[in-house]
Amino acid sequence: MNADSLKIKIAQKVLNTNDTTLIKQLDAVMKAHETDFWDELTAEQQASITRGKAQIKAGKGLNTEEVLSKYKRWLTVLLSR
Repeated sequence: MNADSLKIKIAQKVLNTNDTTLIKQLDAVMKAHETDFWDELTAEQQASITRGKAQIKAGKGLNTEEVLSKYKRWLTVLLSR
């Protein structure tokens, strides 16, 4: 089955269904395919992520264990509330 006939087959099935959940899922899949989250970020958000990636690459980041160790007391108090 070629792409054109498959598109027609899918379109017919969509038009003939009353399954709202299925239609919403198909819509979500199509939207996810059309957009890249990066394009939805502001220039400031993109710059922040780029800086963070550069810091990690330069060895300036902390891994999860280091963060948890450093803030263990604070986290314990916060989570005990």
